[in-house]
Amino acid sequence: METLLDIKTSQATKYLRQMAEQGVLTKVGAGPATRYRLTEKAQ
Repeated sequence: METLLDIKTSQATKYLRQMAEQGVLTKVGAGPATRYRLTEKAQ
């Protein structure tokens, strides 16, 4: 996301968190190993 949008890590994290709250993404894991996946709803 950072590379695609040419933004800093903090901004990417903010966007990812917002998308997870809206149900577009599902957060998997914690800390540095955190990953995000599209939810069924988003597809």
